[in-house]
Amino acid sequence: MCKHDSTIKQDFIKSETEYLAYMQAFLHFLSCYLLKLTKCSITAKEKQQIERQLLISLVILEKLHYHILLRKKLLEPIFEATDETSVITDTNAEKLGFQLLNTKTSLLRYSFQSDQTKHQCLIILRQLLSYYPIIPVINQSPHCLPWVAEGLSGEFWNKESQAHDTVSYY
Repeated sequence: MCKHDSTIKQDFIKSETEYLAYMQAFLHFLSCYLLKLTKCSITAKEKQQIERQLLISLVILEKLHYHILLRKKLLEPIFEATDETSVITDTNAEKLGFQLLNTKTSLLRYSFQSDQTKHQCLIILRQLLSYYPIIPVINQSPHCLPWVAEGLSGEFWNKESQAHDTVSYY
């Protein structure tokens, strides 16, 4: 690989990092903005205009995201498909995915003037979320000790903690 290709590769990595950072920051801003809007008293006309701007912002964000993915696909053959050309690591993808979920939650809580606008916003967020599979962590630990009957586990831990002073029961 010549020096020129190396510079292009570094520029690509830098721009991808900046795109992802911008997307995360912008989604965070939208979530906070929606939260503040629920607490403000504004006219129906202002609210409708804000919702249209929100939809347009999400459309542009989706186009930006699509641009990043297409550009990466186009440039992969040039960079010989190495892992170092991708900034979309598991950590970055997870952060962006959780920020998308947070924004989706904010949208679901917000009461829109138009159901159609809300529906379109949710479709865009679902599309963006489809690129970032988020694996939910489910805590399946038992509420009681497995070797003690469920009703007795609390009493058992209380007795043990008093006897040995090693475990505190809340």
